[in-house]
Amino acid sequence: MGLRDPIAQSWRRASQNGLTPGSLIDEGPQTPVDPHSRLLRAARPVLDAIAEQLLGDRFSILLANRGSVIVDRRLGQSQLAAKLDTIFAVPGFSYDEDRTGTNSLATVFEIGQGIAVNGREHFLEILKDLSCYGHPIIHPVTKRLEGVLDITCFASNSTPLMIPLLARAAHDVELRLLAGSPTSQQRIFAAFQARSARVQAPLIALGNGLTIANDAATELFTPELQRTVRELHAEHRASTETQLRLESGEQRELRVLCTVVPGTDGALLVEVRGGERVRPVIPRRSAPGLAMDRKIKRLRALQSPVLIRGEQGSGRSHLAKRLAGDRPTRLLDPREVSGSEARGLHRGSSSVSDELVIIEDIDLLDSRTARRLGRHLDEAQGWFVMTCGPDDNLGREHLDVSSRCLERIDLPPLRHRRDEICMIAREVVRDLQPQAWLSAETLHVLERHPWPGNVTELVSVLRHAVDQCAKGAIGVRALPQRYRTAPSRRRFTPLEQAEIDTITRALADCLGNKMHAAATLGIGRTTLYRRMNALGIRR
Repeated sequence: MGLRDPIAQSWRRASQNGLTPGSLIDEGPQTPVDPHSRLLRAARPVLDAIAEQLLGDRFSILLANRGSVIVDRRLGQSQLAAKLDTIFAVPGFSYDEDRTGTNSLATVFEIGQGIAVNGREHFLEILKDLSCYGHPIIHPVTKRLEGVLDITCFASNSTPLMIPLLARAAHDVELRLLAGSPTSQQRIFAAFQARSARVQAPLIALGNGLTIANDAATELFTPELQRTVRELHAEHRASTETQLRLESGEQRELRVLCTVVPGTDGALLVEVRGGERVRPVIPRRSAPGLAMDRKIKRLRALQSPVLIRGEQGSGRSHLAKRLAGDRPTRLLDPREVSGSEARGLHRGSSSVSDELVIIEDIDLLDSRTARRLGRHLDEAQGWFVMTCGPDDNLGREHLDVSSRCLERIDLPPLRHRRDEICMIAREVVRDLQPQAWLSAETLHVLERHPWPGNVTELVSVLRHAVDQCAKGAIGVRALPQRYRTAPSRRRFTPLEQAEIDTITRALADCLGNKMHAAATLGIGRTTLYRRMNALGIRR
């Protein structure tokens, strides 16, 4: 049967997660439901009201929180209740695509918008006798997905009337969430809405744990500019108007009006009143970038052999070429080191002073080739750079080869260099398409991703984004679907970070198949799901 695009994409995700149409929904872990949560307090009166409107008691209502855990269920006929019990659509159980495939609870969490799933559109056979519609609940102030409201019935009882009914109910829950927000947040939201109705200029609200922006502001305000505005307000603690320089995208001097929102703890409405264009400036590098620049300058002067160590894709080859500067480079294939490829390493070669010889991935060499390379390096006079993985990937022969390098550069994985992500992303986009730049929202999302594929993965994502938006500000929608939402972040202990690295590596090795990754790790699939949820790993 022909499938609608969002349904077809969901089926592909389900297959990649190791599900088959004949799979059963396993019980999985059960999460205690907090009856006093903010979502349940806001939704309970709405659920009470909609339960009274269920036509002929043929429907059930399900509410899931932002963790995809069902927290409330209202039932119609007992036959439907028995069906939902068999598929674990009960409070306390998680309903995500990893376990349940395509349905209007799990799929809404993936796509961020409402969707109906009718009968045969379900991926799992066990769900094909049901029809359902799910609608996201978005907090009006924070714009965060708070949960999903779902209406489910047997496919024979399906009616299009359930779609507008549920959409109105979700909207009512959102309004009650707003009413339950702290008074200061309500005042910020009201001030932002009132000002937005009067102006078309870029407008952003900052403070009290909120950042609200109109479309014009998301393309204009970089994280650096936001920090500058916050620092300005912290210094003056009053409404003010000033000139600020926008340091990414189209270069301008901005005239910015900062207004304190009354009744809040110093929240600001920041409005751009206009500005004059100025000559483009070169963005300043972050402190890590400056430190690396100094190291590169020193190594160029020394021209001592250099070993660059790091995970695959962390930027080892790029850094080797940066070391060369204006000097020509030549890649040396160690497998042919006994032939003409060795030219330029040996004493007496006229090309010694003219080029930097790069020998990549020495950790992938077989023992015989590694020993042969070591013998040639003993006679080498030219300047050469070698790249390899971390030390725990090196055998005895590889360590013997790497010992010829008097200088070492360790490149941490990109997930440990978050302060460099925005800088690297801007440089990549500038190289790919000088007429395009990344919006502040896009930079924020990119900065929060874990990047298990390191710089290589980041470059692939940016190349896709430039293809989608070749000129002007690159918004979040230009990114591939799975990169458009910023994962939640918290500080992890070294042990947790090691666990994250192990799981993401296993998932990458198994091409995202969680069943195979769990087997590789020697744990059950339910245990893998639980650790991925706890550590915020989304694949």
